[in-house]
Amino acid sequence: MGNRTNAALRTLLTSHNLGDVMRAVSSLEMFTLIAPYVCERMAAEGAVPVLFTLMKRSNRSVPHLKVVGHGLRALLNIAAHTDFRYALYAQPDLVPTLTELLQANYSKSASHGLLWDATALLAHITLNAPDGWAETVVRAHAECLKRLESVHAMLLRQQPAAGAKAGAGSTAAKKGLPTPLRLQQTRPNGTAADNRTSIAASVPTRKATAAPLDSGTKSLHALKRVMCALGR
Repeated sequence: MGNRTNAALRTLLTSHNLGDVMRAVSSLEMFTLIAPYVCERMAAEGAVPVLFTLMKRSNRSVPHLKVVGHGLRALLNIAAHTDFRYALYAQPDLVPTLTELLQANYSKSASHGLLWDATALLAHITLNAPDGWAETVVRAHAECLKRLESVHAMLLRQQPAAGAKAGAGSTAAKKGLPTPLRLQQTRPNGTAADNRTSIAASVPTRKATAAPLDSGTKSLHALKRVMCALGR
């Protein structure tokens, strides 16, 4: 896998061919999921800012959306490791870029897979942030926070049942009852799969016979936790 990682990183860092970049980012998504040293290399060799640049410059075409999806999931795999998370917090446009992706993908259910990828990454970053990070975001990106609130409000309109359950969860907490909306802290040394599961715990638990929650509903609940963490 070492040679394939070398080739994928080289392509990501140097190529301007969209097809080649898409294949490279897809490979890096898989490699970062199974091999922490690939996460380490991406953090150390400048791949993280390149991925953010790709996301900022993407359009609504299918190839671009695929690159963005693979890139978000690779970043989430990197963020699952405490030692490599610094590369994400070092990006000054982290919150604006993810906010833009959320705002661009909330309106259509067909885009909710990408919406969930972006929300899951934002939730992971926010809920595992170092001291003072949230305060800095509030000061520097007040407009982004307003946009996130707008996205949350629109998702709430699309998912009225989910919104009612969120309110029910708060009422239950006040009464001392178990709340169905608990976003578990991710494990500092857990695998990427472990941490994705922890982020997914932001949505209400359901009976085994019930239909799984869709990506829009999961995003709604995770985004609510992000807003609470940022004091909104």
